[in-house]
Amino acid sequence: MSRLLPAARSFFASAATASSAPRRRLLLSVNAASAVRSFGSTSARRFPITHPDPDPAADPVLAANLAKDSHIIQFYPQPQFYFVRGQGAYLIDSADRAFLDMMSGIAVNALGHNDPDVVAAVSDQASRLIHISQYYKNLHAGPLATKLVNLASAGNDRMQKHGAKVFFGNSGTEANEGAIKFARKYAKHVAKDYGVEPEDKFGVVSFGAGFHGRTFATMSATPNPVYQAPFAPLVPGFTHVPYNNIEKMREAVTATTAAVILEPIQGEGGIVGAVMIMDEVQAGGSRTGKFFAHQHFGVSPDIVTFAKPLANGIPTSAVITSGHIASLLKPGDHGNTFGFNPLAARVGNVVVDKLSAPSFLKHVEEIGAYFKEELESKVVDGKVVTGVRGMGLMLAMKFSEKANLYKFVELCRYRGVLVITSGDHTIRLVPPLIIGKKEVDLAVAAFQEVISEMAKDL
Repeated sequence: MSRLLPAARSFFASAATASSAPRRRLLLSVNAASAVRSFGSTSARRFPITHPDPDPAADPVLAANLAKDSHIIQFYPQPQFYFVRGQGAYLIDSADRAFLDMMSGIAVNALGHNDPDVVAAVSDQASRLIHISQYYKNLHAGPLATKLVNLASAGNDRMQKHGAKVFFGNSGTEANEGAIKFARKYAKHVAKDYGVEPEDKFGVVSFGAGFHGRTFATMSATPNPVYQAPFAPLVPGFTHVPYNNIEKMREAVTATTAAVILEPIQGEGGIVGAVMIMDEVQAGGSRTGKFFAHQHFGVSPDIVTFAKPLANGIPTSAVITSGHIASLLKPGDHGNTFGFNPLAARVGNVVVDKLSAPSFLKHVEEIGAYFKEELESKVVDGKVVTGVRGMGLMLAMKFSEKANLYKFVELCRYRGVLVITSGDHTIRLVPPLIIGKKEVDLAVAAFQEVISEMAKDL
């Protein structure tokens, strides 16, 4: 297998067409008294704030809503205010302040917020039929499956030879869980061809720095003690090899291996009967300038998992499976309640049509290149930010070990820009794919201000 490329969730970038949300809201100070705030050890230093966090003590309605949230299990830190609507690349809170959204719901809202075609599809379908379960057919699932099979089969020798079929689920984790099950069933079918008993061919090899989900099987494929340690023991049969180490991977894949699961790489699958599962949960959907990121590298996976942008926020996912595996799956092998529903499938058709348009892919590629160039030339200072990596509209800024990532996230929010952290001391940038140069310029200007402030403490 040839050189591994950076895991899909480690390279983050920008995307497609210009948003129409007004710049004036982004730069608007809430009031003169709250427009500045002190940071760091030097009390005289002041950082200009245009979007301060509101004070619940001064807002009874906000305080009442926050009190109700006390009954929610919180796994993520949240600022103490509420977004109530969105438009294009902007989120707008209950105080009518617009924030530039550079995270798009963790790479979900590829078409931005309030896309008219998505809204029309949701509204019309919701008035007709939302859910019927997988016991009955709906008119929208078949066309969506056909589109995904055609997109995944492009340049894929295995799918072109054997055909492909799709299983619809609800989330990326569920898609990867299903893919592992499908791979293990296939492995048992071919085990004796490789000199092992069916019950022995169940191993799964994954890579360091990867993330595949939080269910037990997908967590077992994610070699990070932060996720694994509190819930051990894990599912047996999972082997992890160092990121970017081909020799270790070759040693790990044996006749008892059922699958290799990874985010986009350059290489070959089908080793000793092992299924290649390409995790495109986040990188797929045109974020890198091709509909599936692995298509940059000439890879032919047996299974492709896809989720986040598939219905632009309506929960859904897909396991696109080569025919030689799909033919072994029988009723009762797998299933779910909410997957395959008419609402998600209807919206998925709209989203896939828009994301796969050649003009849209070109836009992602061009804006992504512009964003990366602007970050490299104007934000990387060698002291706080040490580098930028990414592809298309999937970028990450690498920070120095001394830099406080959470401070960067907070200060960006105070300047009206929303970002999130990632692994390996990075900030991920996964904006709506509809952004244009205007949004890139606004984000870069805010980053420059924040980096300048943070540099004073290093």
